[in-house]
Amino acid sequence: MADEDATASRLAECAALMLGLARLMLDAEPRSFAAWLRKVADDIEAEAAQDEAEAAKAVAARH
Repeated sequence: MADEDATASRLAECAALMLGLARLMLDAEPRSFAAWLRKVADDIEAEAAQDEAEAAKAVAARH
């Protein structure tokens, strides 16, 4: 149990550091990191929408 608590604590610490770093990078000039991050998010959303549409087609084809 102590190992799990230590691992959870370490993961929370790493997540906090990553969030802090991301905030610094988003506020940095030039804003290329922010633009890249938005592009990645848009790509992920587009892929998810495409996967959802394909799944809906597959379900419709079965019925």
